[in-house]
Amino acid sequence: MSESKRFVEGVNCLLAASDHAKSVYYSNRKTSSSTYFPAEKNTAVHATRPAPSLPAEIPTPAIRFFYANIHKNAKKEYKYLIDYLNEKGNTMGRLEGKVAIVTGSTSGIGIGIAKVYAAEGATVVISGRRAEKGQVVVDQIVEAGGKASFHYFDITEPASIEALIADTVEQYGKLDILVNNAANVALKDGRVDELTLEMWDAILESDLRGTFYATKCAIPYMKEIGGGAIVNIGSMASCAGDLGSTAYACAKAGVDIFTQYVALQYGKDNIRCNCIRPGLIVTPENEAKVPQMLKDIFLGSIMVNRYGCPEDIAHAAVYFGSDESTYTTGQIINVDGGMNSHAPTVAQFRQMNSRTW
Repeated sequence: MSESKRFVEGVNCLLAASDHAKSVYYSNRKTSSSTYFPAEKNTAVHATRPAPSLPAEIPTPAIRFFYANIHKNAKKEYKYLIDYLNEKGNTMGRLEGKVAIVTGSTSGIGIGIAKVYAAEGATVVISGRRAEKGQVVVDQIVEAGGKASFHYFDITEPASIEALIADTVEQYGKLDILVNNAANVALKDGRVDELTLEMWDAILESDLRGTFYATKCAIPYMKEIGGGAIVNIGSMASCAGDLGSTAYACAKAGVDIFTQYVALQYGKDNIRCNCIRPGLIVTPENEAKVPQMLKDIFLGSIMVNRYGCPEDIAHAAVYFGSDESTYTTGQIINVDGGMNSHAPTVAQFRQMNSRTW
C-alpha cells in the first residue's frame, strides 16, 4: 500500500475511533455542553456501538494530522481516544520511524540530544571517539526503551565521517536526520595576535570543515529517500565580537552562513537545514569547571532565572528534525535564555535598580 493510501486509511480509522470516543464521553456525561460537537440525543445508543478496530500501526503523519486538527475545546472528549491509542501502542513520538546521527554524542549537549531523540521515537546513532562512553549512552537509551547504536567518529578524519554516514545507511536503510554537534572545544584559542596558523587551522578543521564534510556526505543519501533534516549546532560566540576565542567564533559564524547555503541549495530536494546557537549550557562535564563568578555574569544577562541544560538544545533539535518543521529552513535560532536579545547594558542597570537610560 502506498504512503498516501496508508495516510488516508490512518486518518479515517482515527475519525471512526474519535466518533466512538465522543459517544462514550457523552454517554458518561449524560449531557453535552461541548462547543465542538452538537448535543447528542441518543448517546446511550451511540455508546453501545462496538469500538472500531485500528490497524497494528497507524502512520505517524496521520496521527499528527489528526491531533493538529482537533479543536482546542474538544480535548476532554478525546481523553478516551488518547487512552485507546496508547493501549494500541500508537505513540505520539515526534521522530517515530526516523534514523538520526548525532555527532559528538558521547558527552554534553550531544548526549542530551541523543536521549531526547530516542525518547521521541528515533533510532539514534551515537558517534564519537570514545567507544566506552558511547556504549554507556547506548545502554542508557536501550534500558529506557529506545533504539541506539554506537559508531566511531572523528570529526577531523574524512574517512571516519564517510564511514559513519555510509555504515548508518547500510545498517538502517536510510538517514533522515543529521545533527552536526561535534566540535573540539579543548583546542587552544585566543586573540588575533596570540593565534598561530596551526591553532587557527585546527579549530576551523574541527568546527567548520567537519560540519561541511558530514553534510556533504549525508546529502546524497537524503536525496535518495526524498528529503531529510540537517541540524547544525552553532554558538552564541558568533553573535558579536568578544575578547578571546577568535578562531572558534569565526568557525561558528561559518556554520551559520553554511546553514543558509545548504538550506537554499537543497531545499527543492526536501532537505532542510537549520542552526541552533546554544547559550551557557551547564553539563555534567563542565559544571565543576565553570567558575561561579562566570555563571553569575552570564545569569545577569540571561532573561530567565537559570542556566541552560543539554535538554534545552535537544528540544529545539527535535523540532528541526521532525515533520513539524517542514516549512522551516535556513533559520539560525539562539537558545540562550534571551541573553543575546537585549541591550548590552541591561545587567548593569539591573544592579542599579534602574531602567536603561
